[in-house]
Amino acid sequence: QVLQPILQDIITSAPINNVVLDGVHLKDAFKIKIVARNNAMRKSGSDTFIRGYIYTKGEANAYATMVEFGRNGYTAQRNQLFGRNTKPYNVDIAPVQANPFMRTAFYRHAPHAAQKLIDEIDKEIQKIWNSRTKIANSYINKMAKRSAKLKP
Repeated sequence: QVLQPILQDIITSAPINNVVLDGVHLKDAFKIKIVARNNAMRKSGSDTFIRGYIYTKGEANAYATMVEFGRNGYTAQRNQLFGRNTKPYNVDIAPVQANPFMRTAFYRHAPHAAQKLIDEIDKEIQKIWNSRTKIANSYINKMAKRSAKLKP
């Protein structure tokens, strides 16, 4: 719920590559992952109630990072050409200009998402509080009944 508007904004603002027709499109590669507090978090001592991720998978992962942050140009030394061994030669890899579409989506939706997250965490805390209170009251009542039976 909290991350859905951010994901939609990222998908709509993701650049589309019409030059290389390799079937890899950024807008199709983004996913949401929500991890609620679980036993692994409790055992590790984490105080985290919930974690949310917007991420890419597969071939688009390295490409998304390069589009978002850019890359400096560099020279690479190769020793193969079309799958055949050759004498070593240098290849100049051109720089890539940064196109920050993910960060702008996060910044645009940050205040609303933060408030929504606060509301959801507050609900979770209330749920835990009510559960713990119910358990504590049950234990107190059980002990009161037990002590009442022991009175002379």
